Amino acid sequence: MDGGTILNDDLGALDVKTKGAIDRAEQASKSNIIGWPVYDAVQAYKDAEVRSVGHPQGVLSGPPYMSNFDLDEGCNANTVMCCYVDGAPGQAGVCHPPELEKSKFSHHTRRGHGWGKFGEEPPENAYCVGFTWNGNISEPDLDYALKGNLLLDISYGNRANNGYGKNIPGSPLCGCIEQMPTVTAASCKTISGPSSVSYTFLYESNDRIVSKASNLDGEVKITDCSDNLKDEAEKKGNDIKDKIAGNGGCVDAITQHTNSHFKVPMASIGMPKPPPADDSRFVPFAGKGMFHHTYQTDDPEFLAEQDQKLREIIGNDNNFILRRYCPYCFDSHVDIYYVRKTPLPEGLNLYDLLLNNWFNKPLEEMPDEELPEQWNTLKTDFDLYSSLQDAIDQTPGKEWKYCNYNHGGVGFPRDCGPVRHVSCQWNSYGRGMCGGESPRTHLWSVFTG
Repeated sequence: MDGGTILNDDLGALDVKTKGAIDRAEQASKSNIIGWPVYDAVQAYKDAEVRSVGHPQGVLSGPPYMSNFDLDEGCNANTVMCCYVDGAPGQAGVCHPPELEKSKFSHHTRRGHGWGKFGEEPPENAYCVGFTWNGNISEPDLDYALKGNLLLDISYGNRANNGYGKNIPGSPLCGCIEQMPTVTAASCKTISGPSSVSYTFLYESNDRIVSKASNLDGEVKITDCSDNLKDEAEKKGNDIKDKIAGNGGCVDAITQHTNSHFKVPMASIGMPKPPPADDSRFVPFAGKGMFHHTYQTDDPEFLAEQDQKLREIIGNDNNFILRRYCPYCFDSHVDIYYVRKTPLPEGLNLYDLLLNNWFNKPLEEMPDEELPEQWNTLKTDFDLYSSLQDAIDQTPGKEWKYCNYNHGGVGFPRDCGPVRHVSCQWNSYGRGMCGGESPRTHLWSVFTG
């Protein structure tokens, strides 16, 4: 729901177990009420957070909602939306993402307040779909009673059945519309079929009565609304015009947002800009911060799978080029291009080498006696360059002059530099990195141009 995980980062066919679980859930949703996203781990987190600020009771009341779907605190517009940017038909332009503090789990920034815009006339390269319900819960409509069924359909259903995935950067994949970006358009889904619900409860004690079953008197059918999401919400008394701007509406939406938050444009302070998202010459495979990709450094099976995927992207090219883009590193380390000069040995996990263990020789615990004495040494196995063109041309004199290696848990490029030792520009996915100008935000990709 936040974006990320293999369900979004790898849009290939789902494995049998995952696809089967989603299929069973969708089948069950035709005759059962699907619950809203709630789980105990969130309640424990909320309790600890409240105790840390001295709440007199030490707990929070209400269900432990996921932050994207908090009906108590973050869903006042009675509307939920999902937005996809990969595998789906483009139908919506993205005006601007939500405020950072409204979706901190999606953009992987723990603290801070901020906002950005994608453009006043953005391309229609996103697909957004949602549902809305009657805000008067004393007279609930089917879309309120069965909102869990609708959410299952527009989220997991779209991934499993249509191959849609990947969230808009800085935004959740799905959430109450307050947590979502402002877009130009969104489709709408609604429920039809059953007219009533019956519940069975079990009395356990004077303090505890539990729900045992819910039965619907007809099959649940999910269909398109008669209107788009914005108009359907308006009919139900929900105002979401600040989130659905309409065609050509991004200029007004951005102006309204900046004015309501007392924000004014400021001159650039020289921060490098992220690379173009539509640069088809590069295929991303890892990243942190704003370019977050799922990773599990303590799982050998995961590391092996990711290395295999990386090798498949590289293909048979022994002189491939990798790019690490780090917008907030030192100027010398914003863009680094790794140019391979020798074939990759079979025993080398290139993925782990770059992310966590920048070694120029096999790790000592590797038992295979046939492994080479070295497999990742500057000027022998690879060269580093500061520009793509120099990397493509392997321009004499432009290659980096210094490198070191072999510090466990420290990834690329340790203290390598264009001329001499440069510290604190290395990335790591298994330990903390340096503060200040460092690779806390960076993106790894393969050049396929």
